[in-house]
Amino acid sequence: MVKLRGYLVNATKADGFRWPTSLTRTDTGNGACELFYIEAAEAGNDVI
Repeated sequence: MVKLRGYLVNATKADGFRWPTSLTRTDTGNGACELFYIEAAEAGNDVI
């Protein structure tokens, strides 16, 4: 079991690249994919 903590995000770069994603976990269908910025991960009882 792995536990992840972080945020749903959109990605952008200074050169104009944009990767807009869903910022909610409750939507479905086309465009409902998410990018997840991970701040912490736990495997078993260990924080990595």
